Amino acid sequence: MGLWTSYQQENKVGVVLRDLLCLKYVPAEQTEATLNYIELQVQHEAFSELIDYMRRTWFQLWKPIDWSAFMLENRTTNMVEGWHNRVRERYANIRSVVL
Repeated sequence: MGLWTSYQQENKVGVVLRDLLCLKYVPAEQTEATLNYIELQVQHEAFSELIDYMRRTWFQLWKPIDWSAFMLENRTTNMVEGWHNRVRERYANIRSVVL
């Protein structure tokens, strides 16, 4: 999208990109207004493409209520990854037993 050079040269571009990543922590009913606010922060053609993609994909194809992590107890997959690691450690030699 052509944001890499701008990201390296303009601090505000990095801030706005991080803001976009945090949209999932905003209440679902406020995500569109928040996206509109973020869009006004940087006027850059590549950002317009990114915002258009987000609107088509994360606001039309899937609705914010489906992906918002606001007020969820487990907002990441860390719990599942931890369980998976414990199982892997516990049964590390199971292949030699089964085979």
